[in-house]
Amino acid sequence: MQEGKGKFRIAVYMRLSREDAADGGESGSIRTQRMLLRRYVEAHFCDYEILEFCDDGYSGTNFNRPGVTQLLNLVREMAVDCIIVKDFSRFSRDYIELGDYIQQIFPFLGVRFVSVNDGYDSGDEKQATPELDLCFKSLLYDLYSKDLSVKVRTSLAARNGRGQYASANCPFGYEKDPHDRHMLKVREDEAAIVRRIFQMTLEGHTSFSIARQFNEEGIKTPAAFRAARGETGRQPKKGGFIWYPAVICRILRSEVYVGDLVYGKTVKEAAGGKNRLKPRSEWRRYRNHHEPVIDRPTFDLVQEGRGAAKRRSEEKAHPLTGFVVCGCCGHNLQLHRGRTPYFFCPCRPVRPQRECVKRIEAAFLEQYVLSRMQGHVWETMNREEVWKKKRAADQRKLREWQEKRQELNKRAAGLKLQKTRAYEAYSAGKITETDYREAAWKIEAEQISLGGKQSEARRQVDSLQTLVCREPQQEEMLEYLGILSLTGEAVSEWIEQIVVYGEGSLEVQWKILH
Repeated sequence: MQEGKGKFRIAVYMRLSREDAADGGESGSIRTQRMLLRRYVEAHFCDYEILEFCDDGYSGTNFNRPGVTQLLNLVREMAVDCIIVKDFSRFSRDYIELGDYIQQIFPFLGVRFVSVNDGYDSGDEKQATPELDLCFKSLLYDLYSKDLSVKVRTSLAARNGRGQYASANCPFGYEKDPHDRHMLKVREDEAAIVRRIFQMTLEGHTSFSIARQFNEEGIKTPAAFRAARGETGRQPKKGGFIWYPAVICRILRSEVYVGDLVYGKTVKEAAGGKNRLKPRSEWRRYRNHHEPVIDRPTFDLVQEGRGAAKRRSEEKAHPLTGFVVCGCCGHNLQLHRGRTPYFFCPCRPVRPQRECVKRIEAAFLEQYVLSRMQGHVWETMNREEVWKKKRAADQRKLREWQEKRQELNKRAAGLKLQKTRAYEAYSAGKITETDYREAAWKIEAEQISLGGKQSEARRQVDSLQTLVCREPQQEEMLEYLGILSLTGEAVSEWIEQIVVYGEGSLEVQWKILH
């Protein structure tokens, strides 16, 4: 039974690896773990508060799991008294990290650890040789996990090679065929969006413009579709789920939409290392595996166009390329790269009799255009409206930094409490002087690092409080509009073209903004 008085804060943690998870919803194993752990708590504790953490579909070979991350954050904040798991492998299959937490970190923070099926309870002083038993079992779990990982990868590769779709998740636009769980079936509501993305790309839209238009129209994102079906616990950020250009690009290059099953894309660099993406020529494909959403000629045409667009974007590295034209013939000026870059008219070498632009320094053109653009924007913009928008943006930043400062102060108070508890444990003879000094040194090092972050937060808050209380200056408003320096985005937004007759004669033609 529980010793002492007051509510005992118990965290029950459950985990099931992705390869063992059920196809839909929360897995049965998670339900079994929950029932087992709650019965254990009812039988061994009284006057308690249960906090539940779950990672369904995550590997135990590392701690990159949302549930365990949230749990460990509460442990660091001294908000948990006891952690209970079904067995050691639920918490971690890495025997080194598991040993560090159970034998060093949790005891130092005063957290009791219970593994029900292993019969392990760190609060039970009668257990014989718990450290040897713990190390042996966790080593077996680690070796089992590595062996299982190899078997799972081999099994998945074999299934894909036989034309079986073996992933638990379906690509956007598809669902599992109810008659064959290893086959993909078109999900028409999502597939219509995929077709529109390809069509808009053929019409000349970029991934940025497609994402912007979809967000303006309120088109549901892949994550929004999954959330609506209850297939993910992911929560949208402020403003809801939104389309990103990267999502559009990922859809455009996915061969799944022409009916091909692609596998073997990655290779693990070494034992315990990261997966590395292999060259596309080394990927393995099962062609015409399922019903396509996009016909192959359309897909190939889009890939060819995206490759050309990429080459054009690389050629347009200079922000003025494509906007500077010759005042004599009207052709776009080309950039000559070198120690002193300059623009020139490509018609001059073949038509020397014409008065085309021979040379205009790129540095001079940049300074001239930037100065003219800043003056034009300052004279034509609605300053009161821009001021209000900038002030609202500064107020949002101020609130964010105020919240961050509060979090840092809370963390600083937690470190101070940890240091006090470590000293109390040393004074009571619970830890040695060496352990105390090591713990104190780590805490002090973190306090020093935290102090720098606190100083930066205070500086940001003070600076932003000054900004929101006064009218912004010209330079600040230009910076807010993104034209404090010359960028391709700013040139594209404000300038129609720049006609060059020579360094002493230039004409900037402005876009008419509605």
